[in-house]
Formats: sequence, structure tokens, C-alpha cells
Amino acid sequence: MGGMNRAGVILALACLVGLLASGLAPRSAGLMQSSLALAAAVCVLAMPLGVALAVLVWKTDAPGARWGAALLIAQLFLPIQLHAAGWMAAFGFDGWWTLAHASDQPADPLLAGFWGAVWVHAMAAVPWIAVITGAGLRAVDAQLEEAALPVMSGPQVLMRVSLRMAAPAAAAALLWTCVVVGGEMTVTDLFQVRTFAEEVYTQSVLGAFDPAAGDDPASRALYAQSPNLTGLLLGLALLTLLAAAALLIGGVLMTRSDDETRPPWRLRLGPLRWVAGAAAASLLAVQIGAPTANLVYQAGVSSYRVEDAASPEKVAWRRSWSAGKAAEMVAAAPWRMRRELGRSLTLGAATATAAAVLGAVLAYALRSAAWRGAAGAAIALGLAAPGVLIGIALVRVFNQPWDSPLWPLTWLYDHTSIAPWLAHVIKATPIAALVLWPAFGSAPSAVLEAAELDGASPWRRLFRVLLPMRPAALAAAWLAALAVSLTELPATILLPGAQTLTVRLFNLLHYGVEDQAAGVCLFQMLLFGGLAAVTMRFWNSRGTMGNPKDEIRNPKQA
Repeated sequence: MGGMNRAGVILALACLVGLLASGLAPRSAGLMQSSLALAAAVCVLAMPLGVALAVLVWKTDAPGARWGAALLIAQLFLPIQLHAAGWMAAFGFDGWWTLAHASDQPADPLLAGFWGAVWVHAMAAVPWIAVITGAGLRAVDAQLEEAALPVMSGPQVLMRVSLRMAAPAAAAALLWTCVVVGGEMTVTDLFQVRTFAEEVYTQSVLGAFDPAAGDDPASRALYAQSPNLTGLLLGLALLTLLAAAALLIGGVLMTRSDDETRPPWRLRLGPLRWVAGAAAASLLAVQIGAPTANLVYQAGVSSYRVEDAASPEKVAWRRSWSAGKAAEMVAAAPWRMRRELGRSLTLGAATATAAAVLGAVLAYALRSAAWRGAAGAAIALGLAAPGVLIGIALVRVFNQPWDSPLWPLTWLYDHTSIAPWLAHVIKATPIAALVLWPAFGSAPSAVLEAAELDGASPWRRLFRVLLPMRPAALAAAWLAALAVSLTELPATILLPGAQTLTVRLFNLLHYGVEDQAAGVCLFQMLLFGGLAAVTMRFWNSRGTMGNPKDEIRNPKQA
């Protein structure tokens, strides 16, 4: 319970930071309150749906549970702007549903403003909540559940034993949702909702955080309206503490899962299993099926003009849908966006390589009691730091005046992609470390101890002993880091030299989800779906969590 107690202390510190943030200037305090309100509304909507899916998929014998689990895990790779595009394609200002219900006057969209942002964030958070809670449900000791069956019914065991013991996992999912919503600006910018992260992004685009702001009266006035340094640091501290608490809870759950040797207990529903399967399918149909269908429709729709022969002055517009056009839009997207796609893949490959190496170092440090705290803090900071703040920090570091001894950084800033590369590495390294953490944790200590007795340094033990035992885990970490780089937007959009596919799509969405934008979104969904499938294939292979022969492997052969 030590990890849980530390998580409680960190949450208490987060509450203290929140109280300090409430004493900031009215504008900064108001932005933080708006972020808190958004996160609270998202959690209220998404938590019941995510927990229900976790129970149906991972704790019952509902048919299709394996496919449901794969679909939920695959969605972890999708950038949130694809969720936003899918819902805006129907219920945004120019969505098909909005246009269908418009007469002579434009119809009000169903998704707009604060509640539109809440809905999109909630639908994007459901897979994370379901997967994290599902991991907690799978980590429950099956012996305890089976021991309770003689005195309780199956549903009572699920409610009183399984869900109660998985409550920390649900808490970790809630904290992670708050971290993501608090640091994300994509959805709030599209729906024009002023939150702390979105305001920081807007002000940075306008130049409020430019180092030379003090030289111009207009820039000084803009800088005075932006969140000050204290507000930025308090916001970052709050998100980092929440991420650290979620990591501590996750570490405890991973330990429980490693100790469990029996297969997880599942509730046998009998004939009702088909009802449970239909319920899970219905939830997934709304959560991801509906936005995908909206994009397919928008990619294949065409508008044509119809004139009234009796009254030529009367003109009407009709819409028709074609599967051929939808397929054409998706197939043409890679060529139409070939420059942005090439930059994205090049930057992503460089990012994934660096992040996999650094993530391996952090995951290896988590095995050591001496370095576990520092490594965990670095991972929590990387997970929690909003991309906007990372972008601002890199601008301040690289954008040096020509009379500064650091002026070569300015040349690198203007002529290379080193700044966006560093931003992507900062965001991708914690994910790579989390992918490698359980794989390294399951490695036999006897092999590493034998290598240490033979005089191998920590670096040699990592790169010559541990990593060769976990090649599939390293490949999965590389692919996960690649996915993070391909989806990263807030930091990338602030830095020069990286007009990536994500940035281009974000700019297109400000003009509505037209057929070309819908085709790009569907292409990205296929791309990230393929990445997810390959990553899960590596993760499920024998080289990820180890081979029984590892126990007798001679470390001198490494």
C-alpha cells in the first residue's frame, strides 16, 4: 500500500497547488477554473461509459470481447483531432446533420462551445478509461473472487470484490483524463472555449511570449494580458502531480498483475451474454462508429445545383453520396498530402529512435530503488507538460539574438527541425518508457545480477543484456513513440520547420470538415490503425514479456 499512500500525498499536494492557483490574477484564475470545469464535465460523462465498457469487455464472457478490446486499445493511437473531425462532420457548423436541418436560415449546430468540447473530449477519453480500468480488473486476484462465489452471486462478486479492488485503476483513469483535458488545446481551439492551455496557445501565436516583447508597447500590452510565469508554473505543477499520482497507482497495479498467475475471473452471464455483447457493441458504435461513419459520408458527398424550370430565380442545392468518391478521397489523401506526410514520417522516425533509447534508460532506472523516484518524476513531467508550454520553452531557448554567444541556436532554429524534434522526443519518451516498464520489470533479476558480478557496467547490462532479451518490447516502444510523434500538435504548430500532416489537418478543420479533410482523416485512421495492429502484435509476441529460457541464459553470451 506504500504506492497508494504516496499517491494520496501527491493528490493532497495537487489540491494545495490548486488552492494557490486560485489566488492568482483574476484572468489566470478564471482560465484555470474553466479548465477545471471542462475536466470535471468530461469525467462525469466519460467515466460511466468507460467503466461500463471495461466491465463488459474484460470481466464478462460477452461475445466479441476480444474484438472490443482490440478496438479500444487501437483508439489509444488516434489523435484527438480525428475524434473532433468525426463529430464536427455531422454536428458542426457545416456538418451534414446541421445542413439537413437548415432552411432559409442557418441552423444552430448541436456541437458548439463548451458542451461541444465536453462531448468530443469525453468520447476520446472513453477508450483510455476503459483500458486503464480494464487493466485494473484483470489484475484482481482471481482466488479472492472465486472464494467469494460460495457466499455471493456472480454479480455481487463483480460489484463488491472486483470493482472495489479495481477502484484505484478507475481513479488513475480519472486522473489521466484530467491531465489530458487540462493540457490539450486542439478541441478547445476548434470550439472556441477559453481554457488555460488554449489561452497560452493563442497568446503565444500572437507573440505574447516573445523574448523581445518588452521592446514594443503593443507587445507589452499583450504580454500583460497573458498568463504570467507563476500561473504557467502552477498549472504545470498541478498537471505533473496528477500524472505522478496516476503513475504510482499504475505501478501498484502492475505489481499485482505480475504476482497473479491464474487467469482472470470472468462473470458467466449465460443467455444474457448476448445482451451484454449487444450493449458493448452499441456503446462502441456511438463512441467510434458514429464519427467514423460521419467522415465516410462527408468524404463521399457531393452538392449540385437544382433550378426550378417554372421559377428560374429559385435555386436549390441537393446532396448525393457516392462510395466511389469516398474511396477516391481516401486514396488521394497520401499523394495530396505527400510533402506533409513525408515530413511527418521523417520527423517521427528520428523521434521514435531517440525516444526508444531514452525510454529504455528510464524504464531501466525504474528497476533501481535509488533512481526510481527521479525516473518516475521525469516520466510524470513529460506526460503532464502541455505541448504548448514545451513549444514556448523551446522558442525561448533557440530564438536567441544575434549578439548572444548562443546565436548558433538561432541558426539551428531557423534552418533545421531540431526544435520540433526535441519537442516530440520530450512527449514520446515517457510513452516509450511506459511500454518498456513492464517488459523490463519481468526480466529475470538473476541474469542481470550475474552480469553485474562479471563486471558489466549499468549501460552494458542495459544494452547488451536486457534489451536483447526484450526485442519485441523495444519494437513496440519504437512504434508507440512514432505514433506519438505523428499525433503531436500543440508544440509542433508553434515551432518552425515542421509543416506536418497533423498541423495541416488542424488548419483545414478550422474551415470545416469538407470532403478532402474527411478523406485525410480517414487515411490517418487507417494509418494509426495499422500502427496499433503492428504494435500490439509485437507486444503480444514472446519477445516482449520474456522467454522462460531467459532464466538460464548465460549473461557472458550477451
